[in-house]
Amino acid sequence: MRALLFAGLVGCASNGSAGFEIDGSISGSAPPATKVVIFWDRVDTAYKWGDGTGSASAFTVTLADDPPLAAQVGSSGLAVGFPVLIDASVTVPDGPTDLSFARLGIATDYAIIWKDALGSGAGTSWESSFGARYSCGHCVRQTTGHDTFELTPCANETIVVGAAVAEVCNWD
Repeated sequence: MRALLFAGLVGCASNGSAGFEIDGSISGSAPPATKVVIFWDRVDTAYKWGDGTGSASAFTVTLADDPPLAAQVGSSGLAVGFPVLIDASVTVPDGPTDLSFARLGIATDYAIIWKDALGSGAGTSWESSFGARYSCGHCVRQTTGHDTFELTPCANETIVVGAAVAEVCNWD
């Protein structure tokens, strides 16, 4: 049981005041020094909040606090964030975004899921399988309707170099 619990936590850590850390991989040919930003999908808009670092093959993001209310889906207490790879010279300010900044890649099949334990939820079929606060989700593609997420170790988070925003999990 201990080995199973440990395996589920590899790649993410809750370090108390240090926050929630995601250590993921980069698939494809990326520059040796990059940045990672998190865009939070608000269904009809996007919100940038969260920064990290990247190399040609891996990335790290630490989220010190809960996402701001503006990054959440309405007042549901749910937030779905996608790691985005950008050039090290690019700066993307926190706040609403149309994703028009230059992107090198995006996590198409993985997301950071945040839930408020007291939130009403967004009414998705999958969100009840995630605990309060931060978790990582793997996209389960559907042939009809919206895609869903299943819980996955954060070490599985993968940014795909060259992937388009349109390729991300269509959960909403």
